[in-house]
Amino acid sequence: MILNSRATHARELKVFEKDDQKVVYIGTTHLAKPSFFKEVRQQVDSLRNEGFVFIKEGVSIKEGTSDKEVDTLRRKLRQLIGLTIGDYSNKENKSLPKLYTSGDYIMQTDSLLGLNSTDKRVDLTYNEMIAAHEEKYGEIILTECDWKTDLFDKYDCRDGNAYNQSFYVVDILRTDLIVDYVLNTEAKKVAVIYGAGHFKWFYPDLIKNGYEYKNEKLNFR
Repeated sequence: MILNSRATHARELKVFEKDDQKVVYIGTTHLAKPSFFKEVRQQVDSLRNEGFVFIKEGVSIKEGTSDKEVDTLRRKLRQLIGLTIGDYSNKENKSLPKLYTSGDYIMQTDSLLGLNSTDKRVDLTYNEMIAAHEEKYGEIILTECDWKTDLFDKYDCRDGNAYNQSFYVVDILRTDLIVDYVLNTEAKKVAVIYGAGHFKWFYPDLIKNGYEYKNEKLNFR
């Protein structure tokens, strides 16, 4: 989740083409040094000048969700991931690894990346993530430890039935969303501004659907 300006694999423009459509993927990260975000913004500004449309990430709570349900969803998601998500530079969030809140790292925002409200957010809500996990694996049972531990306290609960099992909803389903968008959009120039870690699943899915990768071919292990 943390990268610096030398993380070339993340910031490199990854280009796919199929017929008259061009797709560019720029990998981002939740936390990075300011120089990293400056470089990404320069890429975004350049692509916007070329007429690209942008899709971006950003999980959220479904509008109209009650405060009680929000609390439950956040606790269930914490059990899945092992920490409370949000502002990863927040020093009050003791559930985060110390590395996240030390050093000169800043939190990713749309404005830092050169993105705005006209760009398309393609992501899941907390509600959808929890529902999808529970449909596939069964209900997430919150333990006494889950309920007693404040959301921003250090998270030491290891007795949950879904502890650290976020791979399906955080990685696979969210990547499926952006792949589906790319395959079905009528836009001829699409820039995907998304977490760098998703690329290892985005890449083979586009290849399977007839896209040609214009960079050096990759072999993920």
